[in-house]
Amino acid sequence: MSATWRDADEARLTRLEDEARLASLWRTLAGDDAPLPHGRAAGVFVHLRESVEGALALEQADRGEMAPLLRAVTQPEPETLRPALAHHLALLHGALADATGSERARVRALAMWLFLATEEAYLQRVGAAVARGALAPGALERAVAEAPFDGLAALGEEAREGARELSERSARALKVLARVNEACELGGVGEGVAKKAVARARRERAAAVDAAIARVDASLEEAITRDAPTDELVALLWDAVAVWRWADADEQVERFLVQRVTSVLWDRYRDRRWDDVKALLRPLTEPTESLARRIERDPSKLAYAAPCAQMYVFSAEVGATLEVQLRDAERAVALCPTHRNGSLILADLLVHRAMRALDTVTPWRESKTLDRAAADVRRAEALYPQLKRLPDAKLRLKAKGRDLDGGE
Repeated sequence: MSATWRDADEARLTRLEDEARLASLWRTLAGDDAPLPHGRAAGVFVHLRESVEGALALEQADRGEMAPLLRAVTQPEPETLRPALAHHLALLHGALADATGSERARVRALAMWLFLATEEAYLQRVGAAVARGALAPGALERAVAEAPFDGLAALGEEAREGARELSERSARALKVLARVNEACELGGVGEGVAKKAVARARRERAAAVDAAIARVDASLEEAITRDAPTDELVALLWDAVAVWRWADADEQVERFLVQRVTSVLWDRYRDRRWDDVKALLRPLTEPTESLARRIERDPSKLAYAAPCAQMYVFSAEVGATLEVQLRDAERAVALCPTHRNGSLILADLLVHRAMRALDTVTPWRESKTLDRAAADVRRAEALYPQLKRLPDAKLRLKAKGRDLDGGE
C-alpha cells in the first residue's frame, strides 16, 4: 500500500527546494566563502512566486538562467513590490552586507526598509507578532514607525565606533550613509520619507565625522597654543587629511582644515617664513581643491568662498614660478571676486609679468608684447587701483608708446 502524498509533504519538499535555490543564489551574490544565511531567508522565494514575473524568474533559475532571478532580487520594481517581499529582501541584503561588507548590498537593504516606511499596516502586524504583547500599544506604534530607519541609526553607530581609529568598517558605513539618496530612488519612496531619511543620514554622518575631527582638533589646538614647530603642525595636518580621506573627501573636514589653519598661515606669512608657509600648505592641496570645486558648483556655499580663496592667495605668494603664482591667484579671484588680498596679489603679479615682458621685449615681437603688457596693466588697475607699482608700470608703457591714461 503506497503512502498518501500530503499537502505537508509538498510544503516540505518546496521548502527544501527553496533552501537549495537560496544556496545557489547566495553563492552567486556572495561568493563561495561567505557562510550561508539561515534557511528562513529562503522565504523570499515564497513571496516571489506571488507574482507572475517572480514565478517565471524562479523557473528560469531552475534551468540555469540566473539573470532574471538576480534582477528580481536586486532590482525589484517599486510599483509592483509587495511589503512581505520587500521585508524579505531587506533581510537578505542586510545578511549579504554583513557577510561580505558590500556597500551595494547595504544600500539595497536600506532601500527595502525605506519602501516599508509607508506600509504601516504590514509593519504593525509584524511588530505585534514579534512583540507578543510585551509592548504597550503606544510603544509598539513608535517602534514600528522607527523600524524602517533603524538601519541608518545602526550605520551611524558603526561609523562613530571606528571614527577615532579611522577604521575601514566605519569608512564603509559613512559611504553608505552618503548614498541614502540612491537607496530612496531604488525603493521608490515618496518625498516625505526621502527627506526624513536624508536628514537622518546627514546627522548620523556628521556626528561620526565630528568624532573623527575632534581628536585632531584637540591636538592642533594644543600645538597652536604652545606655538609648536611647523613640522609638528604639518604632521597633525596630514593626520587631518587622513580623516578627510576616511570620510570620503567630506566637505565638513575641508571647512575645518581651511578655518583651523588660516591663522597659523597668517603668522608665518607676516614673518615672511616662506618655507613654513609652503610646508603648511602642502597637506591642504587636495582638500582645498575639493572645497573650491564645491563652491564653483554651488553658489549657496558662498560663505566658504573667501576662506578658500585665501588658501590660494597664500599658495600664489610661494609658488615656484610666475605661471604657478598667477594660476593660484586667478583661482582665488575666481572663487571670490571681492577678495581684497586676492585682487591685490593678482594685480601685483600681472604688473610683474608686464614689466618682465618689457625687460625682454625684442624688436620683431615688440607690438604683440606691448599689447599683452598693456592688457595686464589695465586688468591690474581694474582689480586694484591703489597698487603702488601701477604708476611706474604706466610710465614705462607710455615710454614705449602705450599711454593707458591718455590713449595710444
